[in-house]
Amino acid sequence: MKLITEKSTKGFQGVRKYDKNDHQDCWSLPVVTLTTIVVTLPNIEKVEVKSLLKSVREGLKYVTLVEKNLNAIDESIQKVAEKLWEDVDLRRKWLGIGLKDIASQVNKTTSQVDTALQVVKLFSEKAKNKINKAVGSQDDDPRFTSICANSMFGVTETIIGEKESNKRLFDELSSRIADIMAACLTNLPQVIAKKCHTSVIEKREASVEAAAILLGETKQIINTLQGPLQDNYLSMTTNDLSSINKWRAHLSEP
Repeated sequence: MKLITEKSTKGFQGVRKYDKNDHQDCWSLPVVTLTTIVVTLPNIEKVEVKSLLKSVREGLKYVTLVEKNLNAIDESIQKVAEKLWEDVDLRRKWLGIGLKDIASQVNKTTSQVDTALQVVKLFSEKAKNKINKAVGSQDDDPRFTSICANSMFGVTETIIGEKESNKRLFDELSSRIADIMAACLTNLPQVIAKKCHTSVIEKREASVEAAAILLGETKQIINTLQGPLQDNYLSMTTNDLSSINKWRAHLSEP
């Protein structure tokens, strides 16, 4: 709630900004990729980084719930995002590269804008190197590496190309993360309704109970997203709401 209310933009414009060339219909992967960059940025107060990580950690729980219950994405892509998030959140690593190692390569004598862009460019270079390797080491999962590296390369190239966003990159990227999660979580009522209407009698009681618990946990989020913000997506169909690509198309309309 803190991240959504403080950082999301009118119309959730960050949904269409994260990567202009990404065609994977996945909510969680761009959230994880953007968070990886944000927590590596230099000269950011630790309390801000911890707060963002906590928000993303809590938010991804519901984002993945939407993806799993509405079949919004390829399940294998979601598993990639989950594995990547585990590495970033618990091990502070991206594809085996320590986030501290990337941060240590930054020339901190330059301006804050330049140091932030250095981090973005370092991630871009490392992603490109991963993509260019035809086959990883024996311990690597080539598909996992390819999906994560392509996501990172697309996100970083988009950021580099948007000069107006570089003055306060931490806030800008936090806003994009908030917008993507907020847009995804507009689907929570659908998830709750689906749990309540399961046709398997043996599972119905447990499913309805799970729906009641989920409603209790997310009522404040749902009310916020169905308040004044609802005007931003009223013209979208129920099926369209569960697709990040449909959201991007909707937001890109003149």
